[in-house]
Amino acid sequence: SRFIVIIASMSPYSPAAQLLSQIWETKKSIKSLSYDKKGSLKVSKSTYAQVCHVLENQNVLKEVVSTIKIPCRNESLLYVLLYELLLGPNKKIRGGGVVKRLIMKKEKELKGVLAKCAANSPRVIFPKYARVNTLKYKTDDALSDLKAQSDSIHVDPHVPNLLVLEPNCKLHDLPSVKSGNIVLQDKSSCFSALCLIHGNRDPLKGNCIDACAAPGQKTSHLAALLPKTSTIYACDRNEERLKILQQRMKLLVGNIRPIVIKHIDFLTTKQSDFPNAKGILLDPSCSGSGIFTSIDRLADSKDDDQERIQHLANFQLVVLKHAMSFESIERIVYSTCSINNQENEEVVKEALEAQGDKWQLCAPYCLRGWERRGNDVEGLTSQQAKCLIRADRDDKTNGFFVAYFERKKLDGGSVEATDMDNSSSVATKSTITHPDQFQVTTDNHTIPVKVKNSVAKQLVANNGKTEKLQSAIPKKRTKKLAWKRRQMDQKRKRLLEKKKQASLLEKKKQALLLEKKKQASS
Repeated sequence: SRFIVIIASMSPYSPAAQLLSQIWETKKSIKSLSYDKKGSLKVSKSTYAQVCHVLENQNVLKEVVSTIKIPCRNESLLYVLLYELLLGPNKKIRGGGVVKRLIMKKEKELKGVLAKCAANSPRVIFPKYARVNTLKYKTDDALSDLKAQSDSIHVDPHVPNLLVLEPNCKLHDLPSVKSGNIVLQDKSSCFSALCLIHGNRDPLKGNCIDACAAPGQKTSHLAALLPKTSTIYACDRNEERLKILQQRMKLLVGNIRPIVIKHIDFLTTKQSDFPNAKGILLDPSCSGSGIFTSIDRLADSKDDDQERIQHLANFQLVVLKHAMSFESIERIVYSTCSINNQENEEVVKEALEAQGDKWQLCAPYCLRGWERRGNDVEGLTSQQAKCLIRADRDDKTNGFFVAYFERKKLDGGSVEATDMDNSSSVATKSTITHPDQFQVTTDNHTIPVKVKNSVAKQLVANNGKTEKLQSAIPKKRTKKLAWKRRQMDQKRKRLLEKKKQASLLEKKKQALLLEKKKQASS
């Protein structure tokens, strides 16, 4: 079997097999492994395309391989060759080799299994979405620019300035995309920034925090939605991701809006790090189980690891509770690209149990026409579940989850979940202009805010700056959270090193066995 690997290395598909193997082993994205720092492709275009196609069809190929056993140790080469034979444009494998002969012996069986797999697992195809960067470009100009790329193009009914195009149109190399005038961003991922700014009838004014900002799509969307005078504090603890964030902000925002980029772990921050902040966009690390169309997501084989999901949910809860501890914050959006209850409704429920006296769920006003809502889970009322936003593949976008929180008023009279048609704890007659999309005039009675005690009166008088009601996280807790994070990072590094050493040891053993076979044959 080792002999098969050596012969296979001479295959014309070897470069694609090597790149695919690197993706599986390192869990890095195909772009990070294929492009250098200057943005030039390190592998051939055909190799890059082959690996993209294999990853797109990985689930089907995996089922075929598990059904029809082929004795080949070079799994990555096996997947590449199977794709070329079963799904490739020519439906054949070029060249020769042992692996090809093994595959061709079972060609009929493989094609039969493929037909069944394809019927059971239809490929997910969504429209292409392109968000107009209104800081630099007008929607009408973008529509004219993209008409040549798609026979069908229109503005999305839910997200202002988001264009919907045909699935097969190619946009990456367009000058308007490279210049940052147009941002390729999936529809559901636009919900986070939209809900933070326009979740209430009255758009959010003041500075905002993007707690887990890299790579910067949502940060740039915030910049486009906020007033010119508002500052965005964009945080990320990963140095490599922070560099990407800086590059994206330079391209998409430049000096048009004030953005302060912080290389910091949000869990170690305190309220004074973000002067005059009124809103937090919290989109922490998640399992990504809702991303049906991402090539890098398809390369990740850890989707159903319940231990990993629970570990992520624990982290998400800690970060959300930390965000809720900032007394100056009026609104929080918590979002994930996961479809798991553990990372979504369960996290919201736990956060409300801990901070429910200060925060309430509200149905985002800007998405009042969106039908798919949160799942019913124990601990959340049906009204609260209706305040949550979910997206799924049936909505022609990737899976997504959004929870929009508003701080409760001083009189304590606010309901735990605001009705979807009357979103806002304290509503008045107001006229709102939703950017380039709609204008709404609403009439509603004012809910009076009663100040019942001297401390509350002092808070109102001082515009929320009374030291008596400040409740920063205790230093011990902050240190403990930072220590836990360091321990998690160290454990992950140890596991990766252990896996690497085991892989090297296995290679050495195989090399020794091969050498012994050569000596025996000679």
